[in-house]
Amino acid sequence: MNKLITALIASLFATAAYAQIQVPSALPELGVKTEVKVEAKADAANVKAIAAEAKVGAKADASVSAAEATAAKTKAAAHATAAKSEAAAHATAAKTKAAVHATVAKSEATAGKAIVKADAKVAKAKVDASADKALSVINTGEVKAKGSAEVKADAAK
Repeated sequence: MNKLITALIASLFATAAYAQIQVPSALPELGVKTEVKVEAKADAANVKAIAAEAKVGAKADASVSAAEATAAKTKAAAHATAAKSEAAAHATAAKTKAAVHATVAKSEATAGKAIVKADAKVAKAKVDASADKALSVINTGEVKAKGSAEVKADAAK
């Protein structure tokens, strides 16, 4: 059986080798022209692919540039908005600080007036007290003098 299979396989290879078509030697120019056409087609395809690649690259670069420009504009707008907000906050803080200073000044002025009034009342009270003391001393002197005069008048009687 092995011999039979070996013979069949050997005959298969032999017929396959003889069955190939050979290009006649009279047409070598036709083979060259076909090869040139194939090379030209390949070159044209390569050029087309390179052009397409360049086009895609340019489009991608333009897209990146546009994105960078948009990002730059967005960043500039954000910085401007932040600067405006900061300026507004500083202005509000300055107004508030000025209002606080005005309120403090007003309070200090009111307190100063109250202190002056209180000091004036104290001074008046001191003057009144001194006057009352002086009157009291005078009245005491009068009462003593009157009492002495009455004692002397009673003693003279």
